[in-house]
Amino acid sequence: VSHCDYTDDSMEDESASVEKESRCGGELHNTGYRMSVKGWFYDKRRGQCRQVIFGDNHWDNRRNQFQTSSDCRNTCRDKVPTYCFATSQENKRTKSYPMFTYNATQGVCVSISAENNSPKTNVFRSEKKCNETCRDPDLGPCGPSAVTSCGDKNGKTRFSFNADAQTCGRDPCGPFTTLEHCYERCGKFVQVKCNIQNTTSRICDTQETRYWYNLDLKKCVSMTGCEDDTTNFKTAEECWKTCSRGSRCLKDPVKGRFPLKLTSYYYYDVKHNTCNTTRLFWSRTSNKNLFKNLEDCIKVCKA
Repeated sequence: VSHCDYTDDSMEDESASVEKESRCGGELHNTGYRMSVKGWFYDKRRGQCRQVIFGDNHWDNRRNQFQTSSDCRNTCRDKVPTYCFATSQENKRTKSYPMFTYNATQGVCVSISAENNSPKTNVFRSEKKCNETCRDPDLGPCGPSAVTSCGDKNGKTRFSFNADAQTCGRDPCGPFTTLEHCYERCGKFVQVKCNIQNTTSRICDTQETRYWYNLDLKKCVSMTGCEDDTTNFKTAEECWKTCSRGSRCLKDPVKGRFPLKLTSYYYYDVKHNTCNTTRLFWSRTSNKNLFKNLEDCIKVCKA
């Protein structure tokens, strides 16, 4: 009697694919223990490997927890070459030439100076080659080929990301069920983040005050978000300078030189996001960083 060892490669591949989907698409696995161990998890909604603090150092390769960013990327972002996440070194020497490198955090190819193109170190001779190699695979469901079956049976509105216009919009064949989810996943590919709704990640390792531009109010507004958010701004100053550079809130404040003058006014300090008082004899306030009362300053400028 003869016995043959037979392995169905297709079944192994399918099993590995199911295991990967279960791990990368699963919820963040964190125990209630009190250790403070730095690790990574794959955020499917953002399509990114994100850093997080775990409660223990027991690494389970069946769960959504990874010891290193490389391990997470190799497992869950394997369609994007690993070198696209590398930080290239700019060369300021006279023999350097204009090149491009992929900034994975911002989702864009940016210009640098380097002696030679070396894709394996995330340096490309042209922006087109950089986009084809790194950005386009990184787009994933944000890319133009990401479509689902048209005609939702429940009649729900769907959304897709337009990479050229850098906006999310209604699309009957779009891969996203909500506008918020579209921007949460594709927001990093929006280079000027002034037309994005108030969006933050659902999972935060560290929460902090962030800022987003409210088109209806035409001002920057504070919000609670994550320190690694890609859809808003870290400071009020960055928000104002990006989205409303001509605003009176960015003008040099009008300050009185002598504290004993008669009339109190207020001006906006964009670096500290505060409305401060000053004293002047009299001054016009129209179109200046100067306000007759605190309420006006807060209404117009304070995020």
